[in-house]
Amino acid sequence: MARYNPNPVQNILNIVSPKVVVTAVSVYDVRGSVVGERTFTSEGNNYQVDLSALETALYFVKITTESGTITKGVVKKKQNINTVILLKC
Repeated sequence: MARYNPNPVQNILNIVSPKVVVTAVSVYDVRGSVVGERTFTSEGNNYQVDLSALETALYFVKITTESGTITKGVVKKKQNINTVILLKC
C-alpha cells in the first residue's frame, strides 16, 4: 500500500510505495476537478509530486498503482513568508 507525507504539505508531496509500483498520481479539488496529474514510468519506492502551484485548500490525491488505486485527502498549506523571501535573495 502506498502512503504519503507530509500532510499538511507546502510544496512537495512524497509518496512511498515499497511493495507496488506507482504508475500515476492525480490531484483533485473539492469540486472534483483535476488540478494536477503526473505519470511515472520508472520503478522505484519513492515518488514526488510538486503541489507548490496550488492554493491553500483541501485536495484529494488519487494514487494509482499496479494493483489498484487509493484516494486520500491532503491539506495544502500556505508557504512560510520567510521561506519565500529567502528563495528570492
